[in-house]
Amino acid sequence: MRAVVLVLFYLCISFSLWAQTEKQAECLESIQKATAKIEFPRYEGKVTINNDTIHFDRSMIILTNSESEAFQIFKNGLLAPSIITSASTRPDRSFKTNSIEYIGKMLISNFHRIYFPNQNDSARIYTFLLWNEGVANPLLYILKLKDDETRSSNGKVDFIKGAKIEAFGFCSVLI
Repeated sequence: MRAVVLVLFYLCISFSLWAQTEKQAECLESIQKATAKIEFPRYEGKVTINNDTIHFDRSMIILTNSESEAFQIFKNGLLAPSIITSASTRPDRSFKTNSIEYIGKMLISNFHRIYFPNQNDSARIYTFLLWNEGVANPLLYILKLKDDETRSSNGKVDFIKGAKIEAFGFCSVLI
């Protein structure tokens, strides 16, 4: 009986993970098509990190429950509040950096690298949740970085320094 319960539990977990991976793969494919011709800019302003808070010129991000790579991505200007708020919630094939000088505070959690079968070593894919004040459900974003110069032996920091955003956008509202 115990074996049957364990097998059923394993199957439920496996199906759940498979469904989540399928959703992420569909989102990534859609975002890649929508942003294929966009050259995302690097944030050129001052970035400082203090514990879990990343300060930009006139904005900040509080990063919780996330991998250390996430801090490096923000520190190197690949993502910033102005870039995140500029990412369209609809695939419209255009990108204009948000011109609002003061964006304020953003709360981002669960910034993690995800893996797909047959993924190239020169690309790394991440997901994160953006929590908006006064809204119960977070927004799921997907980020794909690519560095053609990097090989699998290079470290995380070297990869991030040479990487560019290949795809970035809103995926869905989590319910």
